[in-house]
This record gives sequence, structure tokens and C-alpha cells, in this order.
Amino acid sequence: MNLVKAIKRKKELSAVSDAFVHKEIDAYIKRHPKVVLSNPRSKEFKAAVKDIRSRLRKVYGLFRGSSKVLKNLSQEEQIIVEILNSHSSTRERLPYYKELYTKIFNLTGKPKKLLDIGCGVNPFSLQFMECKPEYYAYDLSKEEIGAVNKYFSLVKVKGRASVKDVLTIKRFPIVDVAFIWKMTDMFDLKKGHKKTEEVLTKIKAKHLVVSFATQTMSGKQMNVPRRPWFERMCKRLNWQFTILEFPNELFYIVEC
Repeated sequence: MNLVKAIKRKKELSAVSDAFVHKEIDAYIKRHPKVVLSNPRSKEFKAAVKDIRSRLRKVYGLFRGSSKVLKNLSQEEQIIVEILNSHSSTRERLPYYKELYTKIFNLTGKPKKLLDIGCGVNPFSLQFMECKPEYYAYDLSKEEIGAVNKYFSLVKVKGRASVKDVLTIKRFPIVDVAFIWKMTDMFDLKKGHKKTEEVLTKIKAKHLVVSFATQTMSGKQMNVPRRPWFERMCKRLNWQFTILEFPNELFYIVEC
């Protein structure tokens, strides 16, 4: 069994693209240049599988829900709601999606072109936007990206969902609004905030909408949900921002 297959044997990682797994393997080998990974029974091989799976879970697995509902994809509102219910973040937003988009677009204007980074199943919330922008969606899950493209075709939305590792993208499409929702921890992996700034400054958008959780992973409310480091970054880059607060999530509407 090769290393990619061994890593993806875990159900929660089976939909991650091979290209992204290869990227993590390359990074592991750079950290351990003397490692030999030719024998699947060796301690080195098993240690590599464990380490790379752990890193992939941090980036990919935090907010992933059941994939079964995607197989029943249709344009029926009930199915769309079921899909949004399948992931924790979109499930949390369901009660206020319409209000959220109204408040965002009151500040940014209704976008003609929209970018959604680390989109998951968020594009299925399109019905709450009251507009049909040209929609570019990026994520690591091949299954979800395929479902999003099928949905775009069903509702006749121009745009495309793509399997992409955002950290490797050199040029983004020019858009009016870009969503970066609960993604900065995955960019930075507790190693400062350089990666987040790198990604955000590459995005060619009039407005960035960056969100953060206001609860810990254990469900406790954060004492200080605002992100001072992010606000300092915006000030340094001369970006103006407005804050929208919703249950469990804080949104920065940034004018670039």
C-alpha cells in the first residue's frame, strides 16, 4: 500500500484530494530528510501516516459533516436545508443566513462576482442571498466541490467550484466580495498570522468578509471574541472594517 492510500484509509480523510496529500507528504519529508517510507510495516511509515493524518485533520477535518446527504442533491429547498445542516458552521448559520447576507451586502453592495475560500457547503446558502453573483468556490473536498458544481448548474449560476489548496494559489480571480469564513486558524496552524496576511493580501476584492468563531471547540463562549491581531493587521494595511456579531460567529467586513 502506498503512503497516500494509507493516509486516506480513514473515512474522514477519504475525500481529500491526492494533490493536497502529496503536498503534506513532501512537507513531512522536508522535516524528516532521512526518513525511509518504502515499507508500510515499518515504524517510520506508521509514524508518517499518523503525523500527516493529524495535520490534514487540522486543515480539513474540523468542520466536516456527513457526506451521505450530498448523494441526494437536488434543487428542492428541503434537500438544500439538509445539506446546510450537514456541517456545523452552516448549521449554526441557518437561522440567520438571510439576515447575515442582508447586513453584509448593505455594507458591500450586492456582488456581481463572489469568491468563497474554504467554502465547504456554504454555496448552498445562495438562496438566502437574493442575488446570483458569478461564484468562485474553493475547497479541498472533491466530493463537495463536485456537488457544488452540480448545484451551480441546477440553479444556473455562472462560476465554478474547484479543488484547491488556497495556500498555493498565486493569483485569485478579481471579485467584488470574498468570503474567508473560519479559515484563519487553518492557514496559520498556531504559527503567528503571516499565512493569513499572505492569503488576504493576494485576494483581489473590494471587500473581504472574514469570520471567526466566538466559541471554543468545546463549546465555551470566548471571553474576548474579537481578534486584536486581525484589527492591528487591518490598521497597518490601511483597511477599514465593520464588525457584525451573530451567535457563535464574528464577521469583519473589510474594505480594501
